[in-house]
Amino acid sequence: MSKRKKKDKGSKRRGSSKISSFGRKLDYIMAEKDINASGLAQRAGVSRGAIYYMKRAERPSPRTVFKLAKALDVPVSEFYDPAIH
Repeated sequence: MSKRKKKDKGSKRRGSSKISSFGRKLDYIMAEKDINASGLAQRAGVSRGAIYYMKRAERPSPRTVFKLAKALDVPVSEFYDPAIH
């Protein structure tokens, strides 16, 4: 009889077990701007799935970071500021 590993119930969001440092910064800025993933995706011209992927990926392409910054009305440097965790 084999033992099964229990799923981690600590996270409510699907696929959020690992959020990158870029993703934490993106979450922080989105919260500050009071915008959700759907709204940001629409403003930035990317899919909602891409927003969720960027939260997990280490860093999206510079072009995508520019689109996000423009959509959120923040300087690109905001995403690289070490003071934001």
